Amino acid sequence: MSAFTLHSTTTTAGVTVLSPRGDLDFDALPDVERALMELPSAPGAVELDMAGVPFMDLAGLRLLHRLAQEEARLGRRVTARGWRRQPRKLLRLAGTLAPSGGDRTADPVARAVRALTEDR
Repeated sequence: MSAFTLHSTTTTAGVTVLSPRGDLDFDALPDVERALMELPSAPGAVELDMAGVPFMDLAGLRLLHRLAQEEARLGRRVTARGWRRQPRKLLRLAGTLAPSGGDRTADPVARAVRALTEDR
């Protein structure tokens, strides 16, 4: 288990870069929620740099889901990069699951995973 931190910076182009470091798990949720509340309310790109996250559980999926909601609500572009092995494996698993009898395209977590897991 590694201590979690979340840094937020804004580039000269106006892109907000969220850089989590450490395990993105239940204990990290307060920091994640705080960072999401501090995002600018105006539309603008958000980049999630996951290179410093060796482990992720449902808290990471929650972060992706919330960012996907922000993208839809504000029309902001959200991208993610730097996925390490275990988080990528979790995302693949989450992206293949659908509610019983449901369509994967209707599942918000599956949509968030597809939208945010491409390295750009």
